[in-house]
Amino acid sequence: MSTVNDQITDSITQLNALLTGGSAAQSMGMLDITGTETLGMSMFNAITAQQNAQTSASAAATASCAKMLNIELSKPQPPKKPKTEEKPTIAELTHAIQAIKKSEPIPTKPETKN
Repeated sequence: MSTVNDQITDSITQLNALLTGGSAAQSMGMLDITGTETLGMSMFNAITAQQNAQTSASAAATASCAKMLNIELSKPQPPKKPKTEEKPTIAELTHAIQAIKKSEPIPTKPETKN
């Protein structure tokens, strides 16, 4: 039969006591670290989601403003200057004035070939 040295037995006993006594503190430390990491990641995700929502809102507002500013209004065309031999009639001038007031294009006379 072999005998075990008393120093080895004492060493193992102290190690078991140390591990058993320190396990509660180590478990709580790991729990605190895990909770802190989880809280930090959830705050990071909340900030990222808020930034993404703000970016989307800004893009929507920008797109709406761009659509409002790109509305093309019909501009009245300036009347063509009559040639020296061609003078408009009173009816044509009246119609041109009414077309400008209504922002409608001015009808042109068909050109005659000479």
